[in-house]
Amino acid sequence: MVKFWRLQHLNNLELMHVTYLNQVFSRHMHETFAIGVVEAGIGAFTYRGATQVAPVGSIFVINPGEAHTGGGFEGWCTYRVMYPEPALLRRAASEASGKRQSIPVFSTAIIRDERLARLLRHLHVSLEGDSPKLEQESGLLRALSQMIIRYSDYSNEVAVPERASRERRAVRLAQEHLEAHYAENVSLSQLVDLTGLSGLVGMTPGQYQLGSKIVQDGKKNCP
Repeated sequence: MVKFWRLQHLNNLELMHVTYLNQVFSRHMHETFAIGVVEAGIGAFTYRGATQVAPVGSIFVINPGEAHTGGGFEGWCTYRVMYPEPALLRRAASEASGKRQSIPVFSTAIIRDERLARLLRHLHVSLEGDSPKLEQESGLLRALSQMIIRYSDYSNEVAVPERASRERRAVRLAQEHLEAHYAENVSLSQLVDLTGLSGLVGMTPGQYQLGSKIVQDGKKNCP
């Protein structure tokens, strides 16, 4: 079973949900990152001169341009994987740290973090469905930021700073735009172009838009 799809509004992000039985892939490489979560079975691949074993519930990550093999281990494996462009991870790192960052590098191929694995799997499922673009974009950047903060080689640099003062005017512009377009499928890139910010008032843009929709619908229903 192989399901492959591409999301144009996320810079043509490619995703797969697959089950392989006795399948082995020869040595190859990607221009993108490969980030996946094992749902069942055990995955295995050779990478950086060693066999990497990914049990169920684990995360695997492969840096761009690094050769590796692929396939199941002891028969079969089901996993979800996405292939984000390096620029997307650089953006996530920069937004998490509040300053411009280089493209992050992951020295650990297998990550065992149940909470992060659940977050990535939930994100992947949402990207398979028809959830709002804003929710998808916000969720993708949030998950990538968490990976970078915890596990990239730049993790010490990308600690989220405590900033007492944000760009109040930019936040207000984002709020007004979401309130005015609460019924539309607003994308995060539109808000970034408008304000330069990816988050506002302690919640994600998707949460704020949903709240605005509830309020506006409630006003319409009032006598």
